[in-house]
Amino acid sequence: MPHFVLNENAQTEGKHKGQRELHNLSVGKEKGCLPDDINQIHLFERPSCREAVLLARAIYPDWSINGCAYCAPECDEG
Repeated sequence: MPHFVLNENAQTEGKHKGQRELHNLSVGKEKGCLPDDINQIHLFERPSCREAVLLARAIYPDWSINGCAYCAPECDEG
């Protein structure tokens, strides 16, 4: 089961400005797209990216959350 992390910092530019990205930990390590360790919020193992996004949105209802295009493309809404 994949392990997901959420970037604590919102993106500061581009089309996803203001959003926080969700990352698949093992794939993100391979692709080099993970946030720094200090900025990772662990959502631990989830059956799918979609379930990780739902959990993150339940915990942080005021945050806009989007999957990383590189390591969680199935949840990238943009």
